[in-house]
Amino acid sequence: MENVLNKKNVKFIIVAVLVLAIVSVVFVVTRLSQKRSDNTKVIQVEGLAATWEDVNREIDLDYFYQLDGTKTYEQIEKEIGKPNGYRGSGLVLPYYQISRNRFVVISFSLDEYGEYDKVGRIYLCDEKEVLEEIYPKQMSNILYIENIKNNEGNTEGEKSGNSISVSGILASYKYVDRDINLEYFYKLNNTSTYEQILEEIGEPNGQFGSGIIYQYYEIDNNLYVSILFSGSENEEYDKISLIRLCTQEEVLDTIYPR
Repeated sequence: MENVLNKKNVKFIIVAVLVLAIVSVVFVVTRLSQKRSDNTKVIQVEGLAATWEDVNREIDLDYFYQLDGTKTYEQIEKEIGKPNGYRGSGLVLPYYQISRNRFVVISFSLDEYGEYDKVGRIYLCDEKEVLEEIYPKQMSNILYIENIKNNEGNTEGEKSGNSISVSGILASYKYVDRDINLEYFYKLNNTSTYEQILEEIGEPNGQFGSGIIYQYYEIDNNLYVSILFSGSENEEYDKISLIRLCTQEEVLDTIYPR
């Protein structure tokens, strides 16, 4: 009789331990899930929806001013860690949070496997807009000054040459005699193609960028619309990914996607 009771006690203890273990595992998993959801949310970066994850670190903004087109995504991740998140849809770019409302967005060229490779563009922004071009930048400022000096008294000013600055970046420029209604671009979306736009309003006034190339149209004096196209199988411009309204110095508005 005593042996039977001992066996029952052993079974009871084993069952109790198993139940306790299961409850503990469920509790730990739930807590970890809650903690992760607390550290991950959606915010606004450059006027676009962006994923955000809390990363416990401090990054000196000067670090990004030392980067150029030879720096790779892998090197940056090793030096300062992974990005805080990714902003946008269509053209999704990683970013690092510098302070409460300051972010550094980086575009990269892609390697043969479609992975991030070398730096194409770096810029500083807040929740609503681009504040400053970090890379490439120096050439656009030099060019602007030189064109002003070389064209004093010319009403076309810096646009008389074959280069200008668009959204703070050096851009090729060609004058085209036409009038384009800004509303035209607000009707475009990711089904609109480069070929379609060429047929409707003609070729762009020029292009700018390093790694990621933007085409742009001149709308008025110091007002431009830049367009980023995805690539086709033949590596030619295909459908729209991003449309922005900008001046020579900065981006004013994201037309698509909104």
